[in-house]
Amino acid sequence: MPSSIAGHIPFVISHVQRCDPKSILDVGIGWGKWGALCREYLDVWQRRIDRAEWQVAIHGIEIHRPYVHQGSIFQYDSIYVGDATAEVPRLRDMGLRFDCVLAMDMIEHQKPGAAAKLLRDCILLARKRCIVAIPLGEAWLEGNRKFAEQVSPYEAHRSAWTQAMVEDTIPTRILDQKIVQVPRGPVGCYVIEGGAK
Repeated sequence: MPSSIAGHIPFVISHVQRCDPKSILDVGIGWGKWGALCREYLDVWQRRIDRAEWQVAIHGIEIHRPYVHQGSIFQYDSIYVGDATAEVPRLRDMGLRFDCVLAMDMIEHQKPGAAAKLLRDCILLARKRCIVAIPLGEAWLEGNRKFAEQVSPYEAHRSAWTQAMVEDTIPTRILDQKIVQVPRGPVGCYVIEGGAK
């Protein structure tokens, strides 16, 4: 779905604020919630109300063009429309790095090998922090079936994750984590040390 659970919002935003980023990459923007929240709590919270006063560069990647709407276009400095498995390495090859990379509820939309590589690539693109949310457990494979059939095939869950898989895939330190229980099962949120030097 172009949205995700609300339970991670305070945890993520508090870590984003502590990171004090000057640049953010939101991988898989969906409806643009994270871009809007980051804009609010990094710029507007500092009384930088007008766009001309904003000091944080917020960029996004989204594969499904219909999700890119006027609200997200306003909140983000740029949005790359394309597949994150190609766009994230392309940005690295261009020499771009971001203080904070968000990959919220989107890793599971890739097949297992591609998902693990994308997770590592996101971490390597981050100078300070990479924050990732991933549904945990086999039950999530059925998570978006109707949405994928009716709205966008990109919404299908193609990989199932466990806590051990997350820990084994991450090449740097997990600095903090929070597991939120929802009716379908747990969703892990991980604050990871950036891999870009």
